Amino acid sequence: MLLVSRAIALLQILVALNDSLVNLPVQVFVLSQRMRLGHAFPGAHVALLPIEWTGIISSLAHITVLLVAAVLFWRCGPMIERLLLPASGTNEQAAERI
Repeated sequence: MLLVSRAIALLQILVALNDSLVNLPVQVFVLSQRMRLGHAFPGAHVALLPIEWTGIISSLAHITVLLVAAVLFWRCGPMIERLLLPASGTNEQAAERI
């Protein structure tokens, strides 16, 4: 169980890194281009700016949730292992009784 929870935690960390290194920079670049376009052409319609800010904020929230979940999975592995797997001493005692 410890290995599985650590693997899930590492997978979540990799997804968060992927989002922060690939998705987030693209969103920030598009937002900066739209803002620059709005400054270059004062009459330009920049109604999509709130949508792009919402996308950036939701990406940051998604990355934060993934990292928090990764920490929880990393730390809960030993606890789940203790709850689901019996101690080795009880296995030996049960084998002796049979």
